[in-house]
Amino acid sequence: MFPLYIKTVQTIGAVNTALDTDGSVRAFEPIIYMQGKYYPSLPLAVFLKLNNYKEIIIYNNKYEVYNDSGLIAVFPLFSDKDKSVQYIKWLTPYDANSWIPHKQIKASDIIKSYKNIKVGEYPVIPQEELKDKIVVVGATANALYDLKITPLTVNMPGSTIQATIIDNLLSNQSIKIISPFVNIIVMLIYMGVIAFAILKLQPIFSVIALFGLCFLYFYMVLFCYSN
Repeated sequence: MFPLYIKTVQTIGAVNTALDTDGSVRAFEPIIYMQGKYYPSLPLAVFLKLNNYKEIIIYNNKYEVYNDSGLIAVFPLFSDKDKSVQYIKWLTPYDANSWIPHKQIKASDIIKSYKNIKVGEYPVIPQEELKDKIVVVGATANALYDLKITPLTVNMPGSTIQATIIDNLLSNQSIKIISPFVNIIVMLIYMGVIAFAILKLQPIFSVIALFGLCFLYFYMVLFCYSN
């Protein structure tokens, strides 16, 4: 059955996610190298299919996608000796009751809708709701063991992670990591300001200055992540 499935689908891709040392998913492998050949991940395969790609050029720190019109996208890569990854930008939840950023539809509602349409009844899920949409099919039940730890939650479905990555690629949203040099400069500036606040200011003003620096750092990180 699996070879038949391979022949049926128009495109297929890997679903590898890169685990950090704490076991959380923060990145994915957009391009897999295996037995002398390069293969796209499932999200990248979707992006390539929708954009009628012609060529991908891979560098150490990025990869470029071209179609007949020319360059259409540049995505950052972060490489080590084992793999090259692209960091995931987590999206705003679809509703306030979960961490899921996209609408979920039960498979049973799809099956029931199909049966209703066949007998002339109104479907549970209107056909317009799926028209021109990208649908990621996956399991969400705990017993199926496809729940992953992410910075947002400890039980995010694997299909939701793949949908988020597809969204990232299509909207060209990527997490960029600043260089160690910039990290050191920022750290030294903060250490200097903190030392000045402690040594030169009165205790009450030192405390106020330290709280102000904490809030400033928090909003600076938030701004960088959002942009």
